[in-house]
Amino acid sequence: MCGRFSQHWPQELWQDAWPVDWRVKDFEPRYNVAPGTAVLTFIHDHEDQTLAGLMQWGIPTPKMLLINARSETVESRPTFRPLLAKSRCVVPLNGYYEWHQQTRQPYYIRPHQDDRPGWALGLYQMTPEGARLVILTRAATTELSAIHPRMPVLADRDLAEVWLDRRESRYREVLAMMLASEPHYPLRAVSTRVNRAREQGPDLIQPIAAES
Repeated sequence: MCGRFSQHWPQELWQDAWPVDWRVKDFEPRYNVAPGTAVLTFIHDHEDQTLAGLMQWGIPTPKMLLINARSETVESRPTFRPLLAKSRCVVPLNGYYEWHQQTRQPYYIRPHQDDRPGWALGLYQMTPEGARLVILTRAATTELSAIHPRMPVLADRDLAEVWLDRRESRYREVLAMMLASEPHYPLRAVSTRVNRAREQGPDLIQPIAAES
């Protein structure tokens, strides 16, 4: 799954990685992005130009706040099926956190061995309170499944741009390719300080010895 991630680059680095029409007035880089908060998000407008804005992470339902959507069943879910046609988004991230399902040791997982960012595929919904999003998940790779059975769907930039393309037929191609892939994501054990959403700072992603 994806329950926390990092967007710690400043605006200029995101712009270098993916030039966009920046519509964010007060972007705050964060090392510990939590559900229910505003996150940097990319969408395509009606002319297929990429826009950067802020959306709240999580779509509320009467029972819970939905922060993730399973990519394998997203087309069959009444909440998400209408969003696939024209409400796809990409969440840029430097890495995400996952907790070992037995030990609860947190790990920081990066999209690449170097410092390149990842592009998490998502869906968004317009509400009276503004735009809200969910991040798509998939079965974890063999390597990561020892920590947790799910992981976010992270695309490279080319596939992320196809995902945003407003021609409806393309999203199935992207999902099929992503579900068939077995990427390698570097990971490191990190401090349990990340458990507290208020904690921020670069020390959160520094490696530590995993607790037994």
